[in-house]
Amino acid sequence: MSDSPSSGNAFPPTGPTAPLPRDPSDSTWPGWLGGFSIGIGALMLIGALCGSAAIWGTGWAMRSAGMDVPPPPGAMIAFLIVDALVGVVLAVLLMLGGLGTLQRKQSGPRRLRTYAIIRVALALPLLACGMWMLPANAEWTAHIAQATIDFKERQKPPIAVTQAERD
Repeated sequence: MSDSPSSGNAFPPTGPTAPLPRDPSDSTWPGWLGGFSIGIGALMLIGALCGSAAIWGTGWAMRSAGMDVPPPPGAMIAFLIVDALVGVVLAVLLMLGGLGTLQRKQSGPRRLRTYAIIRVALALPLLACGMWMLPANAEWTAHIAQATIDFKERQKPPIAVTQAERD
C-alpha cells in the first residue's frame, strides 16, 4: 500500500508519541554529583586535618606567648585522633566515589552509598562521644580562660581584666 494522496492516505503513518530514550552519556547528573562529592570530600579532608591540629596548636601558641596552660585532657585527644582518622577515611571515600561517578564507573555510586551509610551510622555514636567530652572540654576551657587572666595581670603595666572575663 502506498502513502500517496491517490491511495486514500493523505498523511504518512506516524510513529509513537513518546520521546526517544536519551543516550546515557548525555546525562549531566554524574558530573554534578561527582564534582560536588569531590569538593565536599576535599573540604572534609582539610577540616579533619586542621581540626585535629588545632587542639595541639592552641596549647603550643599559648605556651609560646608565656601562658601556663595545661595539656588537653586525654579524652579529647583520643576522640580527636579517632575523629581525624575516620574523617580522613570518609573524605577519601567520598572523593573516590565522586571521581568514579565522574568517570561513569559502577564503583562510583556504590562508594557514595557506602559513604552515606557509614556517615549516618556514625552520627549518633559521634554525638554521644561529643556529649561525653563536654565536662572535660569545659574544664580545659576554664583553665585556658584563667591562664589568659593570669597572663594579663602579669604584664607590665597590667592589662585590665573585666569582671565578665573573671566570671
